[in-house]
Amino acid sequence: MTLVHRRATLGDSIKYWVRPDIDNRIKEGSIAARFESRVVEIRPTEVIIERTGETEAIPAEGVFLLTGYHPDAELMRRAGIECHAESLTPTLDPETFESNVPNLFIAGGAVAGRNTGNIFIENGRFHGEKIIAELAARFDHL
Repeated sequence: MTLVHRRATLGDSIKYWVRPDIDNRIKEGSIAARFESRVVEIRPTEVIIERTGETEAIPAEGVFLLTGYHPDAELMRRAGIECHAESLTPTLDPETFESNVPNLFIAGGAVAGRNTGNIFIENGRFHGEKIIAELAARFDHL
């Protein structure tokens, strides 16, 4: 697993009970971290990142875009996801969280568009489980 973050360090807004776990996993090496970096392209088997003018290809079987408190509707639109003009709510299957783009899933606050107050740890934490269940069912059929 690799974390790509645009700043030099993780922000202070990370919940206090989550931050130590992330920091410890980076220190022990179970999560590789690329700070002061940004994703410039997502390909079927890799992600291209850029840092100080240099690019790096990172092998990837899946990508989680954690874009912050406000959804990046423009990023979603560039990926082909339809977003409501006013609410920025992406078009997705509420049972699987798959967007209108096949095999492109959305989780967390981004599923609510501008209405991020509708998604909390109590309900948002199940998004990943539903996505993984859907992917596992698809792989069972291979």
